[in-house]
Amino acid sequence: MVTTLGFLLAAWASIYYAFGLLLLGPIYALARLRPLRTLFQYRKAWIAMGLLGLGLLAVMAPLTVPYLQLGQELELQIPLEDTDFWSASPTDYLLPPGLHPLWGERVRDRLLSVSDDFPQVALEFVLGVGFIAMLFAFYGWRRSRGAERRAILWLLIVAFVLSLGPRLHFGRFPVVIPAPEKVVSAFHSVMNTLSVWLPTEETYAPLAAEGLTIPLPALFLRWLLPPLEGMRAWNRFAAFTSLGVSLLAGVGYATWIANEVRPARRKLERFNREHLAGVVILALAIFELWPQPVPLQAVQPRPVDEWLADQPGQFSIMELPLTSALGAPQMLYTRYHGKRITFAYGTYYPYWYRAEFPELQECPEAACLDLLSSWDVRFLLLNMDDVPAGPVLAPKLDESLSLKRMAQFGDIVVYRLLR
Repeated sequence: MVTTLGFLLAAWASIYYAFGLLLLGPIYALARLRPLRTLFQYRKAWIAMGLLGLGLLAVMAPLTVPYLQLGQELELQIPLEDTDFWSASPTDYLLPPGLHPLWGERVRDRLLSVSDDFPQVALEFVLGVGFIAMLFAFYGWRRSRGAERRAILWLLIVAFVLSLGPRLHFGRFPVVIPAPEKVVSAFHSVMNTLSVWLPTEETYAPLAAEGLTIPLPALFLRWLLPPLEGMRAWNRFAAFTSLGVSLLAGVGYATWIANEVRPARRKLERFNREHLAGVVILALAIFELWPQPVPLQAVQPRPVDEWLADQPGQFSIMELPLTSALGAPQMLYTRYHGKRITFAYGTYYPYWYRAEFPELQECPEAACLDLLSSWDVRFLLLNMDDVPAGPVLAPKLDESLSLKRMAQFGDIVVYRLLR
């Protein structure tokens, strides 16, 4: 029951944790409880596993049903190239902790190879677990023994490999091995043929490069299990990777204390050495992992929200570019201006929205403005801070005879739709 309760709390916090525990939990248990033949001889073990299975079913049903219902209405699929981008790199784990007040900004700005156009996504790749933890994890791997070490290693290795996503990266760039054109073509042909044989029938083309890329297990899991086409960020498995490193570091620290620190003739000397070592290691670990405040969205209205709130009547608004409109902060702004919006945010919503209304990609063409008019859109907001699309759109909107430039509030330019 304790295991079921823990799974419930984790699964309902994030669907990633639910899938991760469903996959990694049995791997950890099988490695930890070996030999299994002895375990299965006990009736209590079968009863416990049965209760656990029923508990997991009760936990997963409320999470699964909405996805099944939504899947009947629209295609819950994240493009393969998006999934590939939101994948970890082995180098992400080897970098210093990226939230530290002394070196965190340098790590995020220069070492994660994140595009200058979207610096905010760097937080998604701050995965460094710290050198103190890695040092003791290495010691635990080399010097400790027992079933717990074996189970933690399996958990750590599988979580680490899955966090790397569908193909191997160095930073945010895929690893591409130069090869003759015929070899590359043959490789792509094999991958595409293999994908057709598997349930999702998804082509490898979005990941094709001018050389050989290195496909990883997450890609084949995605092709084998169609629901995983809806998983966007494999780098979320870094949470389980960090858990594995910390557990192995704990085992390593305990082994280090027993082998290197504790041996002493007098009890008082052993006590002092253990506590001194603990204080020093804990202080170093806290210093290394100490985070600066995480940048957050300001919980306050924009000047344009206050202006919209003062406009009489109820009407709809649209914001461009779509990368700005289809963002989580937009849901907050509705609390302040109180007007209807013709856009929103959610896990799958941006993908569905772009596919359902392709004319919005062509504003201010007639098809786009006709659609906005049918939605009773009165004002069109242009976010100039969303580069490069915002500044590129500005002169086009200014030249449109169907739009009138009303005002500018900071980075937001307001146009009135005249149709």
